Amino acid sequence: LDPTRLLLMLGASHSLTDNMHGNTALHWAIFSKNNAVISTLVRYGASLDVPNFKNETPMTLLGPMLGAAWLGPSLSQEIIERQERRACCRNK
Repeated sequence: LDPTRLLLMLGASHSLTDNMHGNTALHWAIFSKNNAVISTLVRYGASLDVPNFKNETPMTLLGPMLGAAWLGPSLSQEIIERQERRACCRNK
């Protein structure tokens, strides 16, 4: 069991932000290009739309990286599909 998943299973919040930059765990995972943590956080429902203090959301950070080899095609596709579902729901 990986540490991220264990913490989430024990009730850790994926939506908390740090006080210095306003980054969530997903922001930090993206900055460090940690595919395993990004995947776990996305699958556990971490928001792709939370802006940090520079107004960067995880999605704006990931956008140019979608399809990158380190991110992997299945995770890239999962993120794209999730954003499409959210956009569809917003338009209703």
